[in-house]
Amino acid sequence: MFASPFLSPEFTMCAARIWPGVEVAVLESSNRVVGFFPFERSGRRGCPVGRRIAFHQGAILEPGVDVDPRALVRACGLREWHFTNLLTSQAAFAPNHRGTGVSLRADLSAGFASYLETVTEARPKMVAEIRRKGRKIARDIGPLRLVAQEHDASVFDDIERLKLDKYRCTGPLRDASCVELMRRMLATDTPRFAGCMTALYAGDRLIAGSIGVRSRTMFVGIIIAYDEELARHSPGSVLLLEMLEAFGNDGITTFDFGYGDQEYKRRWASDALEVAEGFVAVNRLARAKCEVREAVRERQLRLLNDGALGPDRAVGRMLRTLREEVDIRMSR
Repeated sequence: MFASPFLSPEFTMCAARIWPGVEVAVLESSNRVVGFFPFERSGRRGCPVGRRIAFHQGAILEPGVDVDPRALVRACGLREWHFTNLLTSQAAFAPNHRGTGVSLRADLSAGFASYLETVTEARPKMVAEIRRKGRKIARDIGPLRLVAQEHDASVFDDIERLKLDKYRCTGPLRDASCVELMRRMLATDTPRFAGCMTALYAGDRLIAGSIGVRSRTMFVGIIIAYDEELARHSPGSVLLLEMLEAFGNDGITTFDFGYGDQEYKRRWASDALEVAEGFVAVNRLARAKCEVREAVRERQLRLLNDGALGPDRAVGRMLRTLREEVDIRMSR
């Protein structure tokens, strides 16, 4: 349950160097430490550490230890605690869920070859087509070269540029503090937590890149970007295939594509982790306020998804920008 790098102390320490509101509650039973609850404080309101990036959230507890969410939040001096990607396996929080989603994954526990066989059975032509496109890129531009752990800091800027060239409103990249957090994670390298910047080159040209984090057994992607000029050759898919093989041969048993069920993730996924969003409020008044805010947010999302993303994409981009600006300010 706690294999995710986002649940490691190193991730919390990286975030604490950027945001002053990061705290950790220590849970004790019979004078013995049995768990930890990292969170960010903004007055009496709280959220998981690095919530705009952390795709896995929750309390870190010994097996068999259970908590009362309201008592926990109250003991932290909070009136409410909002979560977006809480592990649904933490059953004590189930009454506080407002909705659930999935974090799609590739199961590499039996090795990359076994995983690839499973994917090929489900989509017989996909892998062959991606390898063909990879060979086409190599012929036209230069030999493909994967750097699974790129340490050149300037490559971060290149990946950021590639992403913003396609998505001007991409969430974490629009928040300077989130960008700084990603840089700090990439500068951290311990056996149980390390930032991972992966680059795919064709000759000397960067054609795709990824930023993520890993623990001993799990990799979680945060950003993947590719050169738009080569879009018809699917450089992002070529990168994913190369990464899955490289990480699968390097001890990673779970390759998590991050929250969301985009088509490219569904094509590669062989497993899924359920996560939930919602909030914990310590009393009826706090709950009523949270309910009102959530109702307004849900209405905004319906308007965005049902209207602006259809016939009027320009309005959709404007609304996404506005929504992200509000999220950034609320996360302070």
